[in-house]
Amino acid sequence: MKTYATIIYLVIGCFFIPPPSKILAQCAKYEPPDGNILLVIGQDFNATGKSIYGAGYCDDASLGVTAPAGVTTYAGTGLGVGQGITSMVDYGGGPLYANLYALTPYYNNSVIVMGLYMVNDLGNITSGSKNAELDAIGNWIKSVSPRPVYLRIGYEFDYQYGCCAAQYVLAWQYIVNRFRTTLNVTNVAYVWQAASGAGTPAFLLQWYPGDSYVDWMAYSHFYNNSGTQSAGILNLARSKRKPVMIAESTPYGYRLEQSAAATSAWTNYFAPLFSHINNNTDVIKALCYINQDWDAQSLWAGQGWGNSKIQSNGNGTIKANWIAEVTKPNWLQGTPSLFGLLQNSNTQQPFGGTARSIPGTIQSEDFDTGCEGVSYHDNSFGNSGGSVYRYGYSVDMGATADVSGGNDVGWTATGEWMEYTVNIAASGLYDFSFRVSTINSGNTFHIEQDGVNVSGTIAVPNTGSWTTYTNVTTNNISLTAGIRMLRIYFDNTAGFNINYFTVNSPLPLVFIDFNAEEMGKGVFLSWITS
Repeated sequence: MKTYATIIYLVIGCFFIPPPSKILAQCAKYEPPDGNILLVIGQDFNATGKSIYGAGYCDDASLGVTAPAGVTTYAGTGLGVGQGITSMVDYGGGPLYANLYALTPYYNNSVIVMGLYMVNDLGNITSGSKNAELDAIGNWIKSVSPRPVYLRIGYEFDYQYGCCAAQYVLAWQYIVNRFRTTLNVTNVAYVWQAASGAGTPAFLLQWYPGDSYVDWMAYSHFYNNSGTQSAGILNLARSKRKPVMIAESTPYGYRLEQSAAATSAWTNYFAPLFSHINNNTDVIKALCYINQDWDAQSLWAGQGWGNSKIQSNGNGTIKANWIAEVTKPNWLQGTPSLFGLLQNSNTQQPFGGTARSIPGTIQSEDFDTGCEGVSYHDNSFGNSGGSVYRYGYSVDMGATADVSGGNDVGWTATGEWMEYTVNIAASGLYDFSFRVSTINSGNTFHIEQDGVNVSGTIAVPNTGSWTTYTNVTTNNISLTAGIRMLRIYFDNTAGFNINYFTVNSPLPLVFIDFNAEEMGKGVFLSWITS
């Protein structure tokens, strides 16, 4: 955990009875703020709508969104230069034309999620013979900046590339290196997508290109048991600190325009899907729903996929329940603020938007927003205290037993810290008082301003109980006026709770005597204060 601003670096520990923990903020490329989820619709223009290609999800005003947070589309190294990108193509699965989204004002605030098909082309990619196709895709992505693009390179790797994991990894790395170095594409997040997300880490990691090459992890969700199957990729994402996208989701085998099928689909697919997301919002940060009449498409007809169009369900069950879910405030839509939100979610800012005032009292749990390693550092995954006050952050906090109520930061460990952006009214000496409790002896921490230790070692006494609090005071700490960063840094910590800390105003200077004497070409000043 950590905090900045006049950032006070605190490292603190406390012990509560730990409930299930949550993973820390990931802060990957274009990751939504903690607790928020991107709603993405796809996977072709017949599915999304608002174009010359047919009516889709976005043409139904009753769904209650101006535009989804994103739309999905596809490209391929074997389709020809620019096919599906700067010109329309339809191979039986619906019209694909990525640039039409960029040209359609309705989608001005929607991100693009693009699947890159490269089956049978792995060797051609690494040899450089597919550079023209890759460059057309990369240059188009760059042309729509600052719109974020999520690129699913060789999606469903464990389904489509079972023959050749090593070649898949090399092709992935080649593409990312070319986009980064040769083309200088910066508005892209690289998404590593499994089929179901099942399997052990050793199995999945056969296809893993490496931490520096992967921004997001992903999997497909077509069946009722996908929540169980996805356990492998979710656990791997947690261990790698990567956010997760449900990159392809649809209720396989249901025709939603039929009343009985719609009721069954909600009970057996949609309700478990949303429950699965809600139970894993520490890592699941995007849902891409395929809104399509599969049976009407020549590529999929006869394979039993059905009709997954939300707006076509016969008895209204799907649409009503869907609206109730995706219009909750944690679901992100295509609003004018979306791109900035995604681009700045890992930027350190004062919690609540305003720097804490000094003199004043600062709650320990109100450390700055931002990522692990940016606004805080915590040695362990998850929140051992179980508080949802800062949901998704890994700083350990829970309900305080102090008379003030609210939350404590606790379970502190050596080397952890938090930062707070503060506004110091005037330069001078300040007194700090920390409200703490612990059953341990030997806990120490210190305070930093803008990276400089200004307090020296502060010792925390054993209070005899986790519920017995005392004030630890350190006086005459020199602070500089203005917007500053304070960090609370835990030096040697067996664990203690910290509820809040108070910073008192500098003592007023009272002059007892003041003298000025001429000394050659200068003036000698002397004074005595109280």
